[in-house]
Amino acid sequence: MHFILRFPSGLTATCMASYASHESRFFRLQGAQGWAEMDPAFGYNGLRLRHGMLVDGKSATTEVQIDPQNQFAREIDHMSFCVKDDIVPHTPGEEGVQDQRIIDAIYESARTGRPVKLAQPGAPTRGPDPQEENF
Repeated sequence: MHFILRFPSGLTATCMASYASHESRFFRLQGAQGWAEMDPAFGYNGLRLRHGMLVDGKSATTEVQIDPQNQFAREIDHMSFCVKDDIVPHTPGEEGVQDQRIIDAIYESARTGRPVKLAQPGAPTRGPDPQEENF
């Protein structure tokens, strides 16, 4: 499925999602002053970020390797601290509800052939950043 997301700022995202697409785990951001991409972007290891921009009139590209981490252990540690200290998790249930609203709107748009506009969420859908020193 291909779909376009339009944001209030004017930013657009052209996206593709599939249940049957092998190893398609990348994204690219393109702007007037530079770009950034990750390929692979959504795996558990081998992540790398490349970005480029004009520096003194010349194109400069930088690549950053992202150290692998045990994502699941970090999630469990974060949730444990949230429960122990009565803190809202970084990714609370409200974020999952918002994700589902977006998915439903994409399916509705595909069904009707028309854009679907979503209202802004009434409250934040993302919790506070995790405190890294707790891990």
